[in-house]
Amino acid sequence: MDFAVVSNPEFLKEGAAAAAFLRPERVVIGADDERAALLMRSLYAPFVRNHDRVLVMDRRSAEFIQ
Repeated sequence: MDFAVVSNPEFLKEGAAAAAFLRPERVVIGADDERAALLMRSLYAPFVRNHDRVLVMDRRSAEFIQ
């Protein structure tokens, strides 16, 4: 079985979670596997038109981001 672990912290605002998900201020992807990071980018592509807001880093760093 081939799998990867990805950290994807969410930055949802109270009372506006659906809007924050559909138009995120930023997307943080923490992955140590390049293929997993690319898969996560493709999953978020319909929701993030400005790719400057997608941050890809190692899993440990992603857990510390606020």
